[in-house]
Amino acid sequence: SRVIIVDEATASIDAKTDALIREILMVNCPGTTVLIIAHKTQSISRCDMIIEMGDGKVVNISTQVSGPVPAREVEVSI
Repeated sequence: SRVIIVDEATASIDAKTDALIREILMVNCPGTTVLIIAHKTQSISRCDMIIEMGDGKVVNISTQVSGPVPAREVEVSI
C-alpha cells in the first residue's frame, strides 16, 4: 500500500492553508497511509491514530474512537 510522510509541512503557514492541506490529503488519498509529523495539534486533529513521542520513545497512543491508550498496551508495526 502507499504511504505519504508529511514532516512539519504546515509549521510555517496560516491556519486556513493548514486546513486546506489536511482536507486535500483526506479527500485525495483514500486507502493511503498518511504519516503526519507535527507540533501543532490542529494539524493532527482529524487523524485516526496519534502517536506522541518524547525522548525518542512512544509516550502515548490515542485514537479518535478509544481516546488515550497506554503505549505499553499497543503493538505498533510498521
